[in-house]
Amino acid sequence: MSEFKRISTNEAFNHFQQNATFVDIRDLDSYQQAHIPSATHLDNQSIHEFLANAELEDTIIIYCYHGHSSLAAAHFVAEQGFSNVCSLDGGFTAWQQSYPEACANTIKE
Repeated sequence: MSEFKRISTNEAFNHFQQNATFVDIRDLDSYQQAHIPSATHLDNQSIHEFLANAELEDTIIIYCYHGHSSLAAAHFVAEQGFSNVCSLDGGFTAWQQSYPEACANTIKE
């Protein structure tokens, strides 16, 4: 079963408040500039370790820039047997517009 859900920023924020696992698949520089707090940055090298250590029942919300690349990533994660995988519609751009107070910046100017 390789199904995943597409969710809005409002739904994602509800999951955020319940400590869901957020996965950022943007490039590292973008992640370092700003991301959803506690989000894990994943790329092709780190995805397998992440999947090996995650629980199959965990709520995993995957996001990219605008919500396009995260669809393929969510499909891939769901194919690995995870039962509660979501792709964030609108990506980090929509999150940042809806919840600017819920963005972490790791690079200080």
